[in-house]
Amino acid sequence: MKNKQYLLDTNILIEFMKGNDAVVEQILKVGTERCCMSVVSLQELYFGAYKAKEKKQEYYEKELMRIGKLRERFTVPGVKVENWMKRPE
Repeated sequence: MKNKQYLLDTNILIEFMKGNDAVVEQILKVGTERCCMSVVSLQELYFGAYKAKEKKQEYYEKELMRIGKLRERFTVPGVKVENWMKRPE
C-alpha cells in the first residue's frame, strides 16, 4: 500500500483551491505527490471558469491562473505537460 495514489474529484479540487482547511490538511497529510486529477476534472474546472467569464473577465483570468497552479501541483495521468497548453490547430 506504500505506492497508493489518490484520484481527486472535482469538488475536492475546488475545495482545495478555496483553501478548505480540512481538505488541504488531508491532501498534505497523504502528500501532493501521491494525488492526481483526471482529465475530466481538469476539463470541468476549465468549463466552470469559462462559464464565469460571461459574468466577469477578471474572475475568469484569476481562475485560469489557479487551475494552472493546480495542474502544476497534481499530475493528470495520460496528459503530457508540454501538450496540455497547446491550442488546437
